[in-house]
Amino acid sequence: MKIRYINLERSPDRRAHIERLLDEQGVAEISERFAGIVAAKPFKGLALSVTGCLMSHLALINTLQQSETIVILEDDACFSKNFSNIIPNIPSLIDEANLDVIFLGQTVAFNDSALHAQLIKFMGELRASDKYRILNADTFYRYGTFGYVINKKSVSKIKKLIAALDLTRDAKPIDSLMSQWIKTKKLSAGVMFPNLVGVESSFETMMYDRSHSLNHRLHCELVNIYLNDRAEDVVTEWHNILGANPNPDALAICKIMYARLTQ
Repeated sequence: MKIRYINLERSPDRRAHIERLLDEQGVAEISERFAGIVAAKPFKGLALSVTGCLMSHLALINTLQQSETIVILEDDACFSKNFSNIIPNIPSLIDEANLDVIFLGQTVAFNDSALHAQLIKFMGELRASDKYRILNADTFYRYGTFGYVINKKSVSKIKKLIAALDLTRDAKPIDSLMSQWIKTKKLSAGVMFPNLVGVESSFETMMYDRSHSLNHRLHCELVNIYLNDRAEDVVTEWHNILGANPNPDALAICKIMYARLTQ
């Protein structure tokens, strides 16, 4: 198995970050950089940064060979403490589950309270036993492609889906595209839970919709709350941020989650 991470030439700080973490996890020798694409112009309906992200993921997938299961990361990823313990088992897990893709982390919106309630329940059940579940992506995947796995058996299948795209007419962000393929049964997928991969908040996002530093920080904390070893620390910090800069909807969800996760 290999790990490929997407990194733009203009972002050496992000490259240093992800390479340091991969080295700390003991997987540097199976990791390889993929040069991210800077889009010359945006696809219809997408921001320039989102277009470049989409093109980078699709280009990387198109380079894959059907000989090895691969982990794909974005360069602002961070990892659960159990990342290096679980990753060697990923090829057999994805194969046994007969899945095309496993998402190692995801984003859940503040207002998706029903899903948060289910995930909080799972977190409480699984944290004590240090076990992981692969949740059905049809029900549990929302969005996020900062860390996912492609089954070697599914490489040609996904390449065919990419070849059939008309990016001039119906381009979507890469996570929305994945979600569409899942919902239309073109891909079978799962979500690793607790999550193995999160998002580092110290880097400013390149996505237009999270350009404000506070919004991006809240986004990252919301992602990272479901890393199995960081829930209490992250939610405390998140609660403090929201307490100083309250957004009514976000604060309401945070108070519920804070109470349940720290009781």
